[in-house]
Amino acid sequence: MPRKGTKKPSDFSVGGQAIIEGVMMLAGGHWSLAVRRKSGSIYSDVWPVHSFVERHPWLKKPILRGFFVLVDTMVLGFKALQKSADLALEDLEEELRAEEAAAAGQGDEAVVQADEERLENVEKEKRAINGKWVMIPSLVLGLGFFVVLFILLPTWITPSLTGGRQNVNRILFNLVEGLLRLGVFVLYLVMVSLIKDIRRVFQYHGAEHQTIHVWEHGLPLEPENARQMGTAHVRCGTGFLLLTLVLTILVYSVVPVTTLWPRVASRILLLPFVAGISYEIIKMASKHRKSLLIGAIVAPGLWLQKLTTRQPDDEQVEVAMRALSVVLEAEGKIPQSGES
Repeated sequence: MPRKGTKKPSDFSVGGQAIIEGVMMLAGGHWSLAVRRKSGSIYSDVWPVHSFVERHPWLKKPILRGFFVLVDTMVLGFKALQKSADLALEDLEEELRAEEAAAAGQGDEAVVQADEERLENVEKEKRAINGKWVMIPSLVLGLGFFVVLFILLPTWITPSLTGGRQNVNRILFNLVEGLLRLGVFVLYLVMVSLIKDIRRVFQYHGAEHQTIHVWEHGLPLEPENARQMGTAHVRCGTGFLLLTLVLTILVYSVVPVTTLWPRVASRILLLPFVAGISYEIIKMASKHRKSLLIGAIVAPGLWLQKLTTRQPDDEQVEVAMRALSVVLEAEGKIPQSGES
């Protein structure tokens, strides 16, 4: 890979997300993705960001902006996952067509028929992925899963753990509920990390972080430089979620303990506010990494990333660096490919 390294401006941050066999990167007004194809080649592209927050500048106010930035990021993440899934299905389609042609040449009608059925299913999946409204149910399901697993479940179980008393000390009640919420979160991460395909996504997650570290250190975007970097990053979504769940213990403590459904409703309504506080802390931590206080606050999130990142290989780092290169080129931070 050609040497592409310039000193990162202090006010220019880069973020990203691991996707299926690739990485999405977000910087300035553009986002990109790079995906390793079955052939071994790397697909990459870049698009302008159509940010809800940018279209409504009043949403940029501290605390308020955190939740809406999170929504913007989720939308981009789903778009990137949608595109990577589509590319994976294209690869599968090519593989099935080659297999079908080989079977037809050998006169194996059973294999041809099976491949035709599988190709039909692939086409249905591609149409579903590229459907106009596919992102809306995906977002709703994702948010619903989060609410049920990390809000409803702990809130429902906590009264049993506190002896069924609704008027138990408010701080104690929320401490138990918060610790249960954290326990569910960590257990969830442990369980998904056991899935083989997810572990590969976690390797791309590590590649994304290493690549951003290389850029932030002003080094050329080359795999050997990534090997010197850790796989954890202070702005990681894992750390953000952990910090948000910890802060719920403090914020929810000001809400009187009531019956189940009013309590659930208060948790959901206050969640954007808690997420906004977490966003400001993470943003501050990114700018003041030498602060001992900030370091202590974000340290658990960095430790937890041992579950959600894995050491990548050079090919995975190459994909992450392609994603970062194309978005930095679009932003004019590094020369276009082929330019001196």
